[in-house]
Amino acid sequence: MHPREGTFYGQGDIVFYRTHARPLSVGRIPESEFTGRPNTIIGMRISVTTSGAAYQRCYTEGDNEILVPTQTFGNYISESSDSYEGSTIEGCVDFLARGFLGRYPQMTHMTIEGSELPFLQVRVPGPDGFQESDALYQRSDNEHATVSFEYEKIREGEIVLREHLCGLGNLNLVKMNGNAFAGFPGDEYSNIAPRHERILYLAQDFFWRYLDPQDAIAGTDRYIPAEWVRDIVRSTWHHEKNQSIQHLQYQITRNVLRRFPQLAEFRARRRNVQWKLLSTEDAPAKAYTDRLAYGDIGFAARREDIE
Repeated sequence: MHPREGTFYGQGDIVFYRTHARPLSVGRIPESEFTGRPNTIIGMRISVTTSGAAYQRCYTEGDNEILVPTQTFGNYISESSDSYEGSTIEGCVDFLARGFLGRYPQMTHMTIEGSELPFLQVRVPGPDGFQESDALYQRSDNEHATVSFEYEKIREGEIVLREHLCGLGNLNLVKMNGNAFAGFPGDEYSNIAPRHERILYLAQDFFWRYLDPQDAIAGTDRYIPAEWVRDIVRSTWHHEKNQSIQHLQYQITRNVLRRFPQLAEFRARRRNVQWKLLSTEDAPAKAYTDRLAYGDIGFAARREDIE
């Protein structure tokens, strides 16, 4: 959703850490134990680009009268994050985008993309066994929520959310069995044998759109935390046998769209991290290494595609 085809400018890799935001509380779904988070620390990495016809003369004439410095973007985003009163990263991104876009009349379009920087409570020994620390948090480089919103300013300064895409990035999973890949066409360039059982390692990104974008922003009972999507992915892959990565993608997409009727679309992209067997002995203990090349598989479905 990046306005690459037009004239734009902005700033990337804006990082902020917001402490003591309003806690997130959600219900339950059968596939997940997640019911919320305290939001003691919310870390975000933000990229912002803006555009508008008024900027054309900045390029053609060197007129900087309306050219807001890119450093201003980062300063506003970082410093305004402490004023957000909600509990979701989608709501936080929307709050920051509307505030910044409304501040400068020459800006008519904005794309803002964010990735969560998760901090997890550390488990420490206590008087009654191990418990989650209320003071110590550990930065995680594992899966994280993502968001991409595109806005347009229309009549009388009204700001409209034109496009939205929520997501879950960098979910790395390995399943030791229940994965097959056989029955495919082979020729002189195919050097893999059909396998009815194999180890499968996938690095995965997921994206979804709501029927009503406000469900993503307002944090209502129709809001879908990224943790729920993560847990449906894990539950589906654990319980169901797949005949290919493409088959697995459909199984997960089907289950997500069936679980959440408020979604209009769900997408998946997976990188098949292929392992090369190093061991030669026929024993359970084996050694593997990564191949540099990887399979790249994408799948998208709208609600009507699975009903």
